[in-house]
Amino acid sequence: MKRNRLLCAAALVALSATLYQVRANPYITIRLSYKIVLSPVDGTRPLNDWSHPELGTVTDQQIDDVVTSMNAMLATYGRGYRYQRVAILDVGGIGDTTGPSKWFIQPPEGFKPDWQQTMDAEAHANKALYKWDDNAINIYSINAIHGGSAPFPGSYDLVAIGGATVSYDLLTIHELGHFFNLCHTQGCGCNDCDGLDDGVSDTILDGSTWDSEDSIAQHDFGLLYSQLTATQMNQVDDVWLNIMSYHNVGNRLTEGQLDRWTDGANGGRFNTVSGRTWFVDSHSGAGDGSSTAPFASLISGVTSADAARGDIVLIRAGAYNNRNYTINKNVTLRASRYGGVVIGSSNLIPLQTGSVLPATGASAPGRAPTTTRPGSLPCDIAPAAK
Repeated sequence: MKRNRLLCAAALVALSATLYQVRANPYITIRLSYKIVLSPVDGTRPLNDWSHPELGTVTDQQIDDVVTSMNAMLATYGRGYRYQRVAILDVGGIGDTTGPSKWFIQPPEGFKPDWQQTMDAEAHANKALYKWDDNAINIYSINAIHGGSAPFPGSYDLVAIGGATVSYDLLTIHELGHFFNLCHTQGCGCNDCDGLDDGVSDTILDGSTWDSEDSIAQHDFGLLYSQLTATQMNQVDDVWLNIMSYHNVGNRLTEGQLDRWTDGANGGRFNTVSGRTWFVDSHSGAGDGSSTAPFASLISGVTSADAARGDIVLIRAGAYNNRNYTINKNVTLRASRYGGVVIGSSNLIPLQTGSVLPATGASAPGRAPTTTRPGSLPCDIAPAAK
């Protein structure tokens, strides 16, 4: 299936010459602050592999490599978000039995169900000791767990990743999905279960024990995967290859999941990101710019966007040619991956400083996305990855 993406750096109007060279930042950054919990016995970092200590301990390079890999995944979604590692800090150390290092080694009886919430509460109460950053996602790498764990918005804030899995990109981006309010594809509040609602309209039912594309196809459509239509196959692939599934075979997120994720970033997790996304849908009524209540007009999105913050206006498929548009700020416009966006007429035209997008303005299906210096705006749309 071909999916289209639009990226336009809008023109600056009526700004002084000293600001003329300012460019629209096409990305919203998500700040990540890593904390490496040290052993209270010898001050070492968590092991990369419990069964093979000779493989060493967690390194800064492993973390930076994971961030690079996760950003490559984000680029395929076309939403304009990028992770930024702002810190890698050691916490705790030799003799620390009451601070961060008490979480380093799993006690014999195992962690109690509320251990992460307790660690989160202690980190909030002792920010200097835990090196807590109020303006970033705080990720603690500990020796005590394989895998990871992250909270939903409105619960608590601390993300935990085991030392043995800190270099696993799909694991970290999966947990950060929870942080921004994504459920497992098999259902919200559901780990090892099957066929519950994940709160997203464009994902079909999935199950942690549905261990093949055939299994998902049979549960949802009563057919083998090979018997499905192309549309049905894509629906199965959307959960089988999904980051939020337990199948561990792909890095896919649907548009509905990306919308829910973005609403999380715009809402309870806004302190961790550099800007906001405003949704526009020509088929919508009056809304507030969220994914569930988008603005109906492009100009509402542009007006709401904060140029200094680097906000993005995400335009859903449709024609936006019912009026003249004067864009007088530095703003990034993007289109969702499904369907084309037409702003004005069928002819692609450059938008010069001080000019107006006329009612017969510009469109551009099938062109490569570009970000231009303010004062010249080719609005380009290009196929994005499936």
